[in-house]
Amino acid sequence: MQSWSWILVPARWSLALAMVLIIAIPDKSRAQIDEADWSLYHLAVEYCRGPLQRPIASGPDRRIVCFDGWIDSGMDLSAIHDLQDGGLFVVRSFGGHAATAMTMSWLLRDRHATVIVYDYCMSACAGFLLIASDQAYVTGESIVAWRVVDDPQTECVSVGDADDRRGKRLRRISCPESSPEQEQKTKTAIRAERAFYADRAAKPEFEGPPDSPYTRRTVKNLYDQFGTYRRVAWMLNPRYHVFLKTKIIYEAYPGHQEEVDALAARHRLGTVIHDP
Repeated sequence: MQSWSWILVPARWSLALAMVLIIAIPDKSRAQIDEADWSLYHLAVEYCRGPLQRPIASGPDRRIVCFDGWIDSGMDLSAIHDLQDGGLFVVRSFGGHAATAMTMSWLLRDRHATVIVYDYCMSACAGFLLIASDQAYVTGESIVAWRVVDDPQTECVSVGDADDRRGKRLRRISCPESSPEQEQKTKTAIRAERAFYADRAAKPEFEGPPDSPYTRRTVKNLYDQFGTYRRVAWMLNPRYHVFLKTKIIYEAYPGHQEEVDALAARHRLGTVIHDP
């Protein structure tokens, strides 16, 4: 049996509140938690909001890893290497280096980690860390959103037939002015991402990054309207999670575009399309 009451360590909490929380949340093994214990996950998030090393820090007994920041190439991943089997990976990220995010994802899956998202999980975070393991929980008032590319100034996109034969979608491609070395690097990265999604997909026609008919059409229409990709991000209604092997549970999926706009403005996320 594992005790998770150590999450109650932040000094600013009163002893009385800590005692209430300890009583309210009994010790449980991870195997016994079939549904989201949101009280536990909120405690984990509160711990990770605290004065910890950024962007990555390991908690006591290596049972939790907090990640808060940009995913950089070559960053130290020893905290994830040391995470105990069945531990928690609590994340808030704008995204970052795709290859590093994939490496993190493989490590988390090997450790059967539970992923907990708070506030926002964008681009490479949504594309790779959200679906790293068997289950992920997204706390309330959070945005999970994908982009075709992170930097339209250095990465190029084109319109093509979707693998699922449901219309056309935007895809990342090698830029026409790329050097042979850069073109090969881009093609290698695209192959790696396709292999990653093929392993995480529950249906053979799935193509990453995930989208819905509505968001696919909206993103393409914006591209057609402006003649360029404007770095918009899109959400994915939970009903489309059937295409993914990971069990993803939202505490409260945003109900409308106005709610998403307010959350995006709060965290300076740019344009995010709500998937109704």
